Amino acid sequence: MMLFNAVLCFVRGVHLNTVLEKYPVSVISGKGYVEVRPTGINKGAMVDHVVSQLYAEVTTSLTCLVLLLIIHMLLWILLSAPPESTRQQWWTTSSRSFTQG
Repeated sequence: MMLFNAVLCFVRGVHLNTVLEKYPVSVISGKGYVEVRPTGINKGAMVDHVVSQLYAEVTTSLTCLVLLLIIHMLLWILLSAPPESTRQQWWTTSSRSFTQG
């Protein structure tokens, strides 16, 4: 069984080499495995790419969260405002308390 796996791995490695010779990849076959990886890209570059993508997603998520919090606060302020008859008095006392405190 082990010999069959090694021969099959070798055959598939040769086949992949012929099929993928036009593309910038390298085919590495070992004892029981075949690996295809892009040439010119190392682990450091791959980690840098993944971290930058994650950072972009986190930054976008945080921006959305901040915007949602601002909208929530504005809605809370608007919905907690008193009825129209006392609104003018409420706004003037609220603005005085902000400027005084």
